[in-house]
Amino acid sequence: MEYDCSFVADAVTDGRISTAEDVLEAHSKDEGPHKPHRPDVVVWPDSVEEIAALLTEANERSVPVTPWSGGTSIEGNPIPVAGGIVLNTYEFDEITVRNDDLQAVVGPGVVYDDLNAVLAPHNLRFAPGIAAGDIATIGGMIANNASGLNAVRYGVTGDHVLRLEVVLPDGRIIECGRDVPKSTAGYNLKDLFVGSEGTLGVITEATLSLEGIAQHRHAALVTFPSSVAASQAVSTIMASGLKPGALEFMDTQLVELLNDYNNDADFPVGPLC
Repeated sequence: MEYDCSFVADAVTDGRISTAEDVLEAHSKDEGPHKPHRPDVVVWPDSVEEIAALLTEANERSVPVTPWSGGTSIEGNPIPVAGGIVLNTYEFDEITVRNDDLQAVVGPGVVYDDLNAVLAPHNLRFAPGIAAGDIATIGGMIANNASGLNAVRYGVTGDHVLRLEVVLPDGRIIECGRDVPKSTAGYNLKDLFVGSEGTLGVITEATLSLEGIAQHRHAALVTFPSSVAASQAVSTIMASGLKPGALEFMDTQLVELLNDYNNDADFPVGPLC
């Protein structure tokens, strides 16, 4: 089904709109194996007010809107399965570091590695590590509640989100959460948007809690006689009071595949942590 999206030109200024074939194709899929669906138009708003105006008009006309940031998901979340409008927030890349508060206020288009590069001179970092950190954005990480190797110690993305600014589907702009670690301010609306994959609103700003950068790092690879033994070792480590920064498990088949794929890899074949 095609939608009449001509109203978009009145909501977004400076012609930051495209119906070019290559642009529609690029925004029809993510990095996963899912079937692509082309939108009718792609829009790059440059303010919260423009997003609000766009969603207001789209809501009144029942035109679907799919938020888009880095497009690096493998889950199919950014694919505009119903067509309509793709709302690209990639240019919302502002970063404000609150060094004394151990916080950063960021736009949804900020790339994970770029944020940590800005934080590094302050000896701070946004801790939830992800494999696609060089291209994944904070908006996408929040929308998917992304996590990686560091989750065992630092938790997932949502554990570090303190406050959100969100534009609702009808164009209303709300703030939820508080930029303090402890608060009893009523309903925890913030966590409804974390992991909602853009279905409840468009995230336009986030306040994140930060961690200090460890002065020393050590890594170890250990081969175990069985997967059960490896799992028991992890449980023993956690129960001892030690807090490893990351833990990863590979079973025997995965180790064999890694050795076959990488000529420089020569890991002992067996469950590996």
